[in-house]
Amino acid sequence: MGQQHQIANQHAGADGLLRAVALSDPALGFVAVAEAEGDGPTAGAAGQLAADVVRAHVARNTDVLDRFRRHPTDDLRSRIIGVLKEGILRADSETTALASRRSDDVALSFDAALLVGSETFVAHVGAGRVYLARHGLLHRLTVDHVGTDVLADDVPPRPDEPAAVAVDAPPSRALGRGQKPEIEMLCIDAQPGDRIVAANRELVHPMSDVELRDVIAQRAAEDLVPHLLEVGRKASTKGVACGCVQVAGAGKKEREARLEILGRMAMLAHCTPQELVAVASATRPRTYHKGDEIVTEGGTGREMFLVVSGRLQIVKDGAPIATLEPGSTFGEMAMLDEPRASATVRAISDVELLVIAREAFFGLLKNDASFAVKILWNMVLRLSANLRLTSARLAEVSRSTGRT
Repeated sequence: MGQQHQIANQHAGADGLLRAVALSDPALGFVAVAEAEGDGPTAGAAGQLAADVVRAHVARNTDVLDRFRRHPTDDLRSRIIGVLKEGILRADSETTALASRRSDDVALSFDAALLVGSETFVAHVGAGRVYLARHGLLHRLTVDHVGTDVLADDVPPRPDEPAAVAVDAPPSRALGRGQKPEIEMLCIDAQPGDRIVAANRELVHPMSDVELRDVIAQRAAEDLVPHLLEVGRKASTKGVACGCVQVAGAGKKEREARLEILGRMAMLAHCTPQELVAVASATRPRTYHKGDEIVTEGGTGREMFLVVSGRLQIVKDGAPIATLEPGSTFGEMAMLDEPRASATVRAISDVELLVIAREAFFGLLKNDASFAVKILWNMVLRLSANLRLTSARLAEVSRSTGRT
């Protein structure tokens, strides 16, 4: 996936109180923003406590994160979601206890993003904002829960137009209230160049979607958070905080090596350099260790695999039937009808693969009719060759049986 950049920072309000807190841990791929409503002295402490508790809980489960990076599965994906939820529930319990000890009211919005391999996990409670910037477009990933669960306007209303919900309305879902919070979770593919930005409501509310998009898309990664904070500080007196995770693109040598590998694959025969670039952009690198199972017989799949390096073994009913070398592909049938895997594919050395998800594959075909014809024709040729081989083997078995 390449190097990732994480930055987070905050500014106190005009009265010196720190109501919004941002935390970043580049080693974990973790960034969080917490914002407490109200003017009590517990606000900043509660936000910092919540961010620290969640980060620490994620850090205690790095074994799950590492396993997911090596071999992402639905079970491990669910476990990571569970880790984030458990961390937030612990944060809720501890911030509730802190507010009780200090006889203060706390209503804490909390947002976190966790980058693990080729996927980003987002957790959201309350009225904070999380955005995804991709290919010049800005996508808001979270929904405000304020007042009576009515969506707050994305931009301030005109003077002659009443707001649906006041900007300073407290979140209807929050940490620190002694009630089990509702936690919204989202898991998305991480693509090179993606930016995930988490911010408190006070920071982004004065900006229109267009202004926010331009800032997030045009600023360099290291300048983005300081600039957003400066803009937000000038527009708000209550304090602002934000954090950003950016997925770096592949380096020049890495891109060239990937294109060379793709160009040698039979399924991509006759593709132009531009078409190979499109395929390379849709793939995600993935590594496995000797003995790892990439595909399990009888399981379902939604991915196609291109072998970059290493060797794999195809096993049917417990017996090895073929070996895959660099330049091979497998999982093509999952692109067509999502069948049950007819065999197990196991690494017999450390291997590097390029993986294409079914959705990304169909996106490539829909965007270029000429490319689609080439790919589908090559797939038909391969299926035809496999059918001929199977027919020949059946005929040989039939002749051998007849002779006996």
